[in-house]
Amino acid sequence: MLILSLDQAGILYGCLLVSNLFLLVGQSFSAILSALQKIYINNLLQMVYNFIGIREVGFFEIALKVKAQFQGLITRLIFFIVTRVIVTGVAINDLSL
Repeated sequence: MLILSLDQAGILYGCLLVSNLFLLVGQSFSAILSALQKIYINNLLQMVYNFIGIREVGFFEIALKVKAQFQGLITRLIFFIVTRVIVTGVAINDLSL
């Protein structure tokens, strides 16, 4: 019976090694795709710099950062409201912030 459990542990260990190998390979491909995306975005912004001008593109980048801040604020607000509704069980109509 002890030998049988050691065989099962060996099979489980082998499956764990294979799954970790897939995970490692997948993470490296994901990192490559992320880096390529950033390169494409930088190249696109560089092309916009050349066509429009540096000043206008600077305003565009500032607008993108402000938009991201507002999106984060709205996301946190929605998360707060949803978790409050779930935790307290109060309907959204009865909710007072």
